[in-house]
Amino acid sequence: MNGLIKISGDGIKSKKVLKELKDFSKKYSTVVIIGGGTNISVEFEKKGFEIKFCPLGRITESLEEKKLAIKILKKNQKYFQNFIDAKGIKARVEIPGRNVGSVLCPENGDIMVLSAYLGFDKIIIFTRENNVKAKKLWLEKVAKVFGHIEKGKLDKIEI
Repeated sequence: MNGLIKISGDGIKSKKVLKELKDFSKKYSTVVIIGGGTNISVEFEKKGFEIKFCPLGRITESLEEKKLAIKILKKNQKYFQNFIDAKGIKARVEIPGRNVGSVLCPENGDIMVLSAYLGFDKIIIFTRENNVKAKKLWLEKVAKVFGHIEKGKLDKIEI
């Protein structure tokens, strides 16, 4: 069985998340999508880049913005992959985005979860406690747009 876990960048050092991931990866062939939004926003502010979002994710208008966002995501990916490998946790860590031809197209991690919905048997999204209710409402709204998720039902997803 296949499992997908999406972890916000803020959660990559959480002991609770690590324990859940360890237990989950014993039952499922696991892929982890790792975020980094808070770190990206901090670095954007330092550079004076405007911070803008749309439903698909962060809007990056220049090549420099795109490179910076991807650099932070890949840094988180490498850190977390090495960290869980050292703990004996079997999972593959990915960043939120996909290659279209030779172009890496960053995307909102929650959109990526929904677009990967059919491929996984179980999905868990880890987010900040104060964000759970809003994330559930947002996912239900967006899921209604996806025809393969019946009436916005998110039965495979746990937040």
